[in-house]
Amino acid sequence: MKRFKKTAVFVSALCLSNLVNAQEKKWNFGFHLGSDQFYTGKAPSNPLNYKLDNTHSYKMGILAERTLNEKSSLTLGINYNLYFQEYSTQYESYGRSGGRSLDNYFDLDLQYNRYLIKNLNYFVGTNASFQSGHRNYQNGGNNFRANGKASDFNIGLNTGLKYTINSESRFKIEPYIMLGVNAFDKDKEEVIFTPNNQTQQHTLSNFYTRFGINFKF
Repeated sequence: MKRFKKTAVFVSALCLSNLVNAQEKKWNFGFHLGSDQFYTGKAPSNPLNYKLDNTHSYKMGILAERTLNEKSSLTLGINYNLYFQEYSTQYESYGRSGGRSLDNYFDLDLQYNRYLIKNLNYFVGTNASFQSGHRNYQNGGNNFRANGKASDFNIGLNTGLKYTINSESRFKIEPYIMLGVNAFDKDKEEVIFTPNNQTQQHTLSNFYTRFGINFKF
């Protein structure tokens, strides 16, 4: 009887350990490095050939990944971004010249991941960002003044591919590419050209791309 009790206790402890271990394996945590690319829209004709230029952000963040089953998972990420806003002008036959300003903001990723083939997953997701002061900044130069009109809040939809380099390791490296579209313009400016006070709207495209890498453990 005593032997039976000892065996039962041992089996129960083993089952509990396996259950806890299985639960633990349903979560992966890690950090993320990447860069978003934003693209210029078609600039209207103006005396200085002013336009917003293609630009990018550098991002870093933390992530948590929840395994749903053997072929799918959910990823939640919080990112800090350093963002360059760039513009340029060209007067008559002179070369283009311009400037840029550095801003920062936070964004949130939510992605559904699905197994495709060995080590390769596709995902669909959404991104929400908040860039304080994005709609009321001012900058300018010789003969023009620009006022920020973009929304501080933006939300987008995206899709892409992730590849796990070392899927059997506890520490996983996962580069990925993403294509996305925002609901609102990433940048939007009201530009006033002097001395004739001509006013125009200049924007970046809603379309964006991202290249990044996840480190998970």
